[in-house]
Amino acid sequence: MKGITKYRKFRLSVIASVVSVLVVAYWDRIWSEYWLLALPFGLLVLVFFIVALTQSLIFAYNHKRITKLASLPLTINLLTLFLIFVLPLNWVRQYIEFKFRQSEMEEVVRMANHNELENVRLNSDLMQLPDNYSQLSVGGGQVIVEEVNDHKAVFFYTFRGTPDGREGFVFIPDGAKLEDCEGRLYNKILNQRDVNNNWYFILAD
Repeated sequence: MKGITKYRKFRLSVIASVVSVLVVAYWDRIWSEYWLLALPFGLLVLVFFIVALTQSLIFAYNHKRITKLASLPLTINLLTLFLIFVLPLNWVRQYIEFKFRQSEMEEVVRMANHNELENVRLNSDLMQLPDNYSQLSVGGGQVIVEEVNDHKAVFFYTFRGTPDGREGFVFIPDGAKLEDCEGRLYNKILNQRDVNNNWYFILAD
């Protein structure tokens, strides 16, 4: 193992694989925050990975008689492709972040119910989060708040499309359903996941 790590191709394959996994896992946030640069950045990472994969293939062929681990860089790249296409990396990352930040998000819900959030503009349901909570919702640190059954439903963006499309975590108060918020928090729900009490993850147009 020590012998293979000295080769530049090995280091290239590791770096390309790590960068690719991180970009896929954070793609929704990257697009929502930096959509003008997201596409060229994504293409650059894709080209980088293809170059690394090609170099790993050449390395495995040229060094198969020199070291038993010649195919290791190629194996790392192929395992990366498997992870990207099989595992929902973006959802896994979002769920982990939700579990770590759930108490903060519930504090935002409390603030919404006590009218402590500021409207982005007059007569808008879009609310600006305080600076210390701005990372809870991508694309500007804003949430959508709607009154349902005398309580507030709150939508936190994890993806904010330009111009359409959204996904994120939504808090629905007791006695209400996701369908009650269609046309207000979001248009049509395309996919949904039950997260835990009162919390859902939805993809909507």
